[in-house]
Amino acid sequence: MATISRQSPQKVIMALGTNTGQNANISLALNRLGNIITDMKCSRKMWTEPIGMKSGTNSTDEKFLNILVSGHCSATRECLREILKNIEIECGRTDASKSEGIIPMDIDVLKYGDNTEHVEDWQRDYIKILIKEI
Repeated sequence: MATISRQSPQKVIMALGTNTGQNANISLALNRLGNIITDMKCSRKMWTEPIGMKSGTNSTDEKFLNILVSGHCSATRECLREILKNIEIECGRTDASKSEGIIPMDIDVLKYGDNTEHVEDWQRDYIKILIKEI
């Protein structure tokens, strides 16, 4: 495991989504996030249609299961990015799977400290609904 570069805790909000092995991959990702996020709060899970892509290879894997997570993180933004990438890989994400529309795990940081990221995602209906829960 890489050394975590630390700083004073920053408020973080993340969106997790998966369209294959949905419940198992969400559980694995939440377990790993629990190691680095304090005061972790999770929204309920919500099924959504894929946005801007053809999803999955069969009818059972087409919808995305999404969840929002908030809390505080002492890792620097760059270190957090690396940790999240490793969680995605541990869930099975590869460049090949992404090109096939199979997303075992996608974790996007929506907010880190005072910085709002993925501005377009904040306009998605499921984000607007789930953000109220955390």
